[in-house]
Amino acid sequence: MKIIITLLLCLSTTIVMAETKERPFQASFITPIGTNGMDSHLIINKVSLNVLGGYSYGNLYFELASLYNINLHLTRGLSLAGVFNYSGNTENALQFAGVFNVSMDGNAHVQGAGVFNIAKDSTVQLAGVSNISLGATSTQIGGVLNIAKEVNGLQLGLINISEDMNGIPIGLFSFVKNAPGKPEFEIGFSDSLNTFISFKFGVNRFYTILSSGINYINNPSIMSYGFGFGTHIDWVDGWGSQIELMNYQVFKDEEYHWASDSDNLSMLNQLKIRASKQFGNHFKVFAGPVLNLSIRQGDRDDFSTWSMWKSTGKTKLNSWIGIEAGASVSLN
Repeated sequence: MKIIITLLLCLSTTIVMAETKERPFQASFITPIGTNGMDSHLIINKVSLNVLGGYSYGNLYFELASLYNINLHLTRGLSLAGVFNYSGNTENALQFAGVFNVSMDGNAHVQGAGVFNIAKDSTVQLAGVSNISLGATSTQIGGVLNIAKEVNGLQLGLINISEDMNGIPIGLFSFVKNAPGKPEFEIGFSDSLNTFISFKFGVNRFYTILSSGINYINNPSIMSYGFGFGTHIDWVDGWGSQIELMNYQVFKDEEYHWASDSDNLSMLNQLKIRASKQFGNHFKVFAGPVLNLSIRQGDRDDFSTWSMWKSTGKTKLNSWIGIEAGASVSLN
């Protein structure tokens, strides 16, 4: 064991003492079969063209490989790879790969990948599935999941998670650790949905809403589940307002019909304009008018209290203005 440790220490000392060189160009099939040979890990290339994969100390301007590019310490300029790019440290570099990009330190200016990106800091991350920024980022756009410590612009994905948000998260579920007022749980009462509960995620300037409600005045009772978006506007002394758009799928008793079931389509769309008053850091009451539009097909029941405008035929439309009120609790 002592002999092995001694050999490893000698090898690491030799690598550290070896002189790093800069070369204008590298061409390789796969390291070490190329112009840099066995010294690839000590060479900083300005341009690197690799049939399969490139391996170097760093790259300054441009590199291209059908499979991968690996830069142990430094990446600048543009890296293109069919499978992945890896960099120990990036300085405002652009990484594009068919599967994934990894930047262990520095600022990955732009990362684009078919599956995922990982960076210490980044400006823009684009991925088919997931983006992870261990520090700060300006924009993350991912098909499923975005994670960042600090976001100074936009997060767009099915799930967005961050510690600090100085921008807007847009998705089905967005969680910001240090967002005042969110996540939020509310219970409310209205003419269309006599009792409803909602969960709100995101930040005050833009949040998503998951909701469920019941109209028990009708016989039989009408149930609903919904999804929507909203924004909160602060006034003064704890007063504020919320503007929200909601879409509810409606069913009765134990029936359950998806919106795509055209013979039994029943939807409730709402535009809510509320005034609210905050008490302390976590409790809020609200009230305001609601513009309702129900869309029904087949034999679905109409649960409006009155009609401002309606149409008949295969698709029945009915609109009316109602009112709602309730209270909410911030869980942060």
